Amino acid sequence: MCTWDGGWDRWDARGTIIPWLKSLKDDAAAIAAAVLRDHPDSAEHFSHFADDRTVDPRIRRAVRQV
Repeated sequence: MCTWDGGWDRWDARGTIIPWLKSLKDDAAAIAAAVLRDHPDSAEHFSHFADDRTVDPRIRRAVRQV
């Protein structure tokens, strides 16, 4: 996901990634959060999730830390 986000037209990739990230819960959200922490350049693109209470808290914390 992070490679795709960085390697393709950013709006095309994010148009698909954003709703997918927002849908993740539980273990899937924890895994995605770990990946975002490992790819801070990509995580920065999703920093608007930091205050979005519809997004899993683990993802919100991961994008807030960039």
